[in-house]
Amino acid sequence: MKYQLVLQWSTAAMSDFDRIVTIEARIIEALPDEDGEVDGHDVGSGEMNIFVHTGAPERAFDHIRQILADEGVLEDVRVAYRELGGGAYNILWPIGLKVFRVS
Repeated sequence: MKYQLVLQWSTAAMSDFDRIVTIEARIIEALPDEDGEVDGHDVGSGEMNIFVHTGAPERAFDHIRQILADEGVLEDVRVAYRELGGGAYNILWPIGLKVFRVS
């Protein structure tokens, strides 16, 4: 897997830690192995993140997007990816977002 895909919510938008664990579990179940694997989550500095290692970030997000919509959290998520070694993030969602960082 060449990229790290990050799903991010502010803790103000998603204040329930159990909810992020539920979403993470749904992604683990639904994401095809060839499109990526969940690498965990973290909470802190005002944000909650789920990390996915993938060779195809756009395709992985296509699978994940429906889960987020079903869970009612698509409108609050920010999604970006970068190479595993670091570098600048490429923003996928929401359209028009200009800055993305993980604290």
